[in-house]
Amino acid sequence: MLSKLVALAALLQAVRAQETPAAELRAVEFEAVVDEDGKRAHFKWVEGDDLGAKAAEYCTAHVKPELQSQCVEAVKDQVRVSLLEAELPALELKVEVGDGKVAIFTHAAGASLRQEASEFCAQHVPEEQVPKCASVLARGALQRAQEEAQNAAEEAGGAA
Repeated sequence: MLSKLVALAALLQAVRAQETPAAELRAVEFEAVVDEDGKRAHFKWVEGDDLGAKAAEYCTAHVKPELQSQCVEAVKDQVRVSLLEAELPALELKVEVGDGKVAIFTHAAGASLRQEASEFCAQHVPEEQVPKCASVLARGALQRAQEEAQNAAEEAGGAA
């Protein structure tokens, strides 16, 4: 799954590089729970920063030594996923919402995929299931976008 996300990221970054003026740097910010007591810490990465070094600095400052390597990988993954989500084109997904019912999840290009997924899930699942539902829905949207990008690339390659 991660290799698919990386492939999509490369494709989306190539498109983004063509569209983005050099002065416009992308940034990813989030808060994460960093200990068993629920303490939260803010993370910020700006394009051009060394992601590995920023993640290591963050994890060293906020996480127990025995969890730091896992933390670094999780932070790097979150940044990559956030960048992918920001580049996601508009799409619609049919989602089974129970009792054989199907609802349409719609993502608008440039909108927050996580926010849209959370709002959709809040309408269809119990409150305590919204975070998991939103995560699964966001992954599904990313996978769908990757499939569409691959299909478009294959069609373009076949037409050449």
